[in-house]
Amino acid sequence: MGKGSHGAAPNAIGYQHQTWWALVELLQSGAGRPDAALSLELYDDVAWERDGSATELLQVKHHIGQHRTLTDSATDIWRTLKVWMDEASPADADGPALALVTTADHR
Repeated sequence: MGKGSHGAAPNAIGYQHQTWWALVELLQSGAGRPDAALSLELYDDVAWERDGSATELLQVKHHIGQHRTLTDSATDIWRTLKVWMDEASPADADGPALALVTTADHR
């Protein structure tokens, strides 16, 4: 398929990046979380869960062929915050740990 606007390659690469990040999470901290499970696209892009509840949510952003900078006006930040706010439970004051993982530079 060509480089038209309907190509699935960017989405596929983004999803593949999520699976790679999940593997990194497992290799780095899986042994220290023997009673936890790791999920993809269940609670968030990548999430750690214990006893059926998310304990850590990771939004994973991957950018191809373009230089992105993560600033306070970056759409990645605001979209991520919206996802977390839409899924938040007001009854759970502590909630899960939240992390934004991106290939963008930061300032």
